[in-house]
Amino acid sequence: MLHPRIEEFGIGITEGPKGPYWVLVVGKSC
Repeated sequence: MLHPRIEEFGIGITEGPKGPYWVLVVGKSC
């Protein structure tokens, strides 16, 4: 399982098969 480091509101970084990538989030990932 991937565990992205995400802020409650804003931009987070998650590890993908091709390297880390940015994700836009509007809620906290549990």
